[in-house]
Amino acid sequence: LLIVSYYLFVHTKEAHLQWLQKLVLAVERAGPAFVKAGQWTCTRKDLFSDDFRKVFEKLYSEVQEHPLEDTLRIIGEDLKQDPMEVFSYIDPKPCGSGSIGQVHIAKLRNSDEKCVIKVMHPHVVETIATDFWIINGGARFVDRNFKSFEKYDIIRVALAFTNHLAAQLDFRIEAENLELFREHFRGVDYVDFPRPLFSTMRVLVETFAAGHAATPEFLHAQEEHVRDILAIKGLNTWCKMLLRDNFVHGDMHPGNILIDTTDPHHPKVTMIDVGLCQKLDQKHESPLVFNLMSSFVHWNDSLCAQTLIDMGTEQRFVNEDKFRDELAVLFKGFRSNKTKQVKDKQITNVLEDIFNCIRDNHVMMDPPYVSLLFAVLVLESFINNLNPDFNMVRHSAPWLVSEGHINKALIKHVLRSRRDLVLTKMTQIKYRLRDRFYGQPTKEVVLPKGARLSAESDV
Repeated sequence: LLIVSYYLFVHTKEAHLQWLQKLVLAVERAGPAFVKAGQWTCTRKDLFSDDFRKVFEKLYSEVQEHPLEDTLRIIGEDLKQDPMEVFSYIDPKPCGSGSIGQVHIAKLRNSDEKCVIKVMHPHVVETIATDFWIINGGARFVDRNFKSFEKYDIIRVALAFTNHLAAQLDFRIEAENLELFREHFRGVDYVDFPRPLFSTMRVLVETFAAGHAATPEFLHAQEEHVRDILAIKGLNTWCKMLLRDNFVHGDMHPGNILIDTTDPHHPKVTMIDVGLCQKLDQKHESPLVFNLMSSFVHWNDSLCAQTLIDMGTEQRFVNEDKFRDELAVLFKGFRSNKTKQVKDKQITNVLEDIFNCIRDNHVMMDPPYVSLLFAVLVLESFINNLNPDFNMVRHSAPWLVSEGHINKALIKHVLRSRRDLVLTKMTQIKYRLRDRFYGQPTKEVVLPKGARLSAESDV
């Protein structure tokens, strides 16, 4: 009905906005799995309009809340004691509500430090089981009745999505993931993760993390050198997950990235909501991911094409020669031209064009690789909002070298990356001196409705 009404009645901007409001309510009511899909749309400026994304941003933290009585009941049932015997204070108003549960700020007894309680929505397991039945049943129906969708292997994609999302239905898994990330990133200064205090299937208590959600509006409000620092930190975080730890955050939308600008020249990044993660198989998946990154560093279109083809168990519909030729044209256009027009096309446009080429040529990819490419697009969106001219290839080269791969092209990228880091550091010092002598300039940050502060986690 919503689709039909759009074509029949939406002829003005006001009507369009009203229709979007009805659409986001329909997505919210459809269930947690559909809310996750709605969150993804907010990261894609290239696919969805500003009006669309602003309306759908409410899905990060403004999904319908459940009553405080349900929160206290669930905590009491899982902890086997009165919640107020464990906590000296629980904020009755949630600071965020997501697809799986909601978040309350609290204080533990005998402690003055704030903590965060994540509590699963009542009956969410039953609700999401219904979502899974609809999604998988719908996939089977489409596959059986619409042969044109055969090339998308829709049944396997739907099953992989539902299995992946099921991990969020046990907060103990998220606590284990937090511990693992904290171990992996111990001793680095570019990202932090909350410390889990204790957990049950429906309740997770973790340390409080200060910061603003990394919405495009908030990122754009930062000074240029701050945005450069954040872009480097974001890329380093992703490269370490992917190349060294083989363990990747699977839900990196802006609401799950908190930026603390208490020291505006040394912003801190905290990643939250780690219930969805992906462990890479070191024997098969990790080498392909490395080959894909190497193909960008070396501008090797042949290696890129073969790696993408190898990411699918079978390729029944792709014309491999046509796919290779189109990738060769893309790589040649971005590498050889030195005009102002091409120089201004950031490296992330290469990724976007390659993904379009994958889709247009019906290259079939196994679900784990689809998830990884989606993570790349989220990273692209984050960095593009910070600095459209940031060279992801150049700044990922040091990671490839650190893994033991050295050649002339990599060394060139490493040297240029080091030069960029020195320039960023000098700019950072310059602005610190400015603030010391002239004071820090005041800048109003206009956050959209639904932008979250502090540890307001989407769960």
